Order: sequence, then structure tokens, then C-alpha cells
Amino acid sequence: MKQIFLSSILLFTFFVNGQLTANRWHIFGKSSGGYMDSTTYLNIGASAEYLFRGGLALNYNFEYQKRGDFNHIHGSMGSLVGPLLIISGIVYDAAFNPFGFTEGLSLSRWTTIGGLLIAILPDGISYHVPINYHWDFAPYANFVGVDYIWSKKWSYSEWKYALSLGGKFTYWNYNGLTFNSFIETRKVASAKWGIGAGVGIGYSFAPISDSNKVKLPTIR
Repeated sequence: MKQIFLSSILLFTFFVNGQLTANRWHIFGKSSGGYMDSTTYLNIGASAEYLFRGGLALNYNFEYQKRGDFNHIHGSMGSLVGPLLIISGIVYDAAFNPFGFTEGLSLSRWTTIGGLLIAILPDGISYHVPINYHWDFAPYANFVGVDYIWSKKWSYSEWKYALSLGGKFTYWNYNGLTFNSFIETRKVASAKWGIGAGVGIGYSFAPISDSNKVKLPTIR
């Protein structure tokens, strides 16, 4: 019975075409709230998804969270660490090689290039399952994140690893607008798992061209 149920779900998702997964980019603003480490939290932010044909997507998040006496800035490790490397490479090169006399790639220039490559690393991945033409469900795992946490009251600041797991429902409208709702569990290193939910509004664009499809040879 379980095999029949799972097979039915797979066939359903294979034949249903949703409009969200027909576009390359999905960006949205969001707000959420929940409970973490013995206190409530409020979270606002912006997210982007880069979708591949087949439903897999790369997730990018930039968020601010207020939790008790603590403040969090969340992003992917790449989005927070990458710009620091880029800036340090540019500043070092400007200070010690202002006229560009160094031939080839110096350490500072390698630092800048490395920062650019690291900056594009995603926060995590999601997999989109079209329910029908308008509705889409996507379980996600954001596991390459980092939080900068600080508290003026406790004179505290620290970088910590962060992750979130959840599921998101998206309604796609004909004009490209999307309405999102999600439930998730979040964790910051050394803190307990939290639970929360939220809503968002966004826009999907850049249709995935048919030219990206793999063309199979014709058998005669």
C-alpha cells in the first residue's frame, strides 16, 4: 500500500506543471515569528531562489532577527564572508600596490577573486513540487548559514553557525506575484532548536528557456 501511495505522488508531481518552476528566479520578502531557546523571536528578511529545470533550487537569505536581548543578522557564509574578503583584497592592493606594478595575480588579488567565488555560495537548497498550475510546495534545508549575534545589554557579539529546515507553500499569480507561507525549525550553534512560521510576498521571473532542455537523438 505504501509503495502504491508513493508511486502515485511521484507520478502526480511528474505530470503536473506549475508556473513557479517555469521561471529561473524567485525573490520574496518575508516575516516570521516563533520560539527559540526559551524566548520568542521576530524575523524579517529577503530571500531569493535560483531554480533549475526539474525543481531543484539554490536558496539565498538575508535576515534580521530580534530574540529577547539579542539581535541576529543571518546570511549564507558566502554572502557575509565573501564581501569581507573582497574588500580586504581591494584595500590591501590599493594600499601596497597603488599603481598596479605587480605583475600577475598577487595574494591580495587572489583574495578578491576568492571572495567573489565564495560570495555566490547559497544558504541551502530546496526542491519544488508543483501541486497544480498555481500552487507549489517546497521542502528546504538551509545548512550553510551563519549568524552574527550581538547584545548591547550583555556587551556580547559573536559569529555562529546557523541552519533551518522547513517547508514552504507558494501561490503563483498570473502577473508573476507570489504569496508564500512557511513553517520551519531553526537552530544556532549552542542554542536549542526553535520552531516558527511566517508569510511572504514575492515575484518570479526569467522563464527557463526550452533551449536548456536536453535534446535526445531521434531514433529511426
